[in-house]
Amino acid sequence: MGQKDSSREFRDTSDEELVRLAAGQGSAEAFEELMSRYYERTYAVIYRMVNNEERARDLTQETFLKAWRGLGQFAGQAGFFTWIYRIASNVVKSDYRKLSVRPQVATSLSDPEGGAGRS
Repeated sequence: MGQKDSSREFRDTSDEELVRLAAGQGSAEAFEELMSRYYERTYAVIYRMVNNEERARDLTQETFLKAWRGLGQFAGQAGFFTWIYRIASNVVKSDYRKLSVRPQVATSLSDPEGGAGRS
């Protein structure tokens, strides 16, 4: 079965059923349908948080990877997008923490005063 066939297969399937199929039966096709439904929306949310296209793409991929790995923890008490939004928010926060603790690398070998005080 090709990807277009599986997409048609799940077109009318609820998010809850897709999560059940993906988590319970390991259906990658069901998860791909969830991704196709929510990828652009998730990317847009992350982009507004980071204001950088490349970082937003990377963080969106990381968000869906974490969602795939954590599907068994999805309780279904909230909607799937609410759950993805929470994951995305945590991924962005974690990314900012990583950026803030990275050591500063010198970009120049000039003296620390930038040449000030030379005669």
